[in-house]
Amino acid sequence: LRSRKFFISSSHLCEFCEAPALSREFYFFPCNHAFHADCLQAKMKKHLSKEQLGSVDELLRKLKDLQSNGDKSKRVLLQISALQFELDGYFAAECFLCGDIAIETVDHPLVLEGQSEDLWAL
Repeated sequence: LRSRKFFISSSHLCEFCEAPALSREFYFFPCNHAFHADCLQAKMKKHLSKEQLGSVDELLRKLKDLQSNGDKSKRVLLQISALQFELDGYFAAECFLCGDIAIETVDHPLVLEGQSEDLWAL
């Protein structure tokens, strides 16, 4: 997907928080769904195993350490890219709303206890 081209308008919203997708780092899928990276990660983490969560947390820690050390050498940038690519495997292998997770959770209620049903009003 890295070599495919997609166009996203400035009015495109994050499917989770409904803020403009372009306002911060985001994922955009061929199905036209867009998610802020942090919104998608928060949702996806709920569907990962304990082992996967441990791996993700370690990757995020390494990524944060590399990004905060101020080193912009080619070696560090390649390490950051490799870590991000590995994280993408967990969070962006497929669209959260169209992929396997959506199918596996089809029997979960759309309106959770305590949530307003007004979200679904036409």
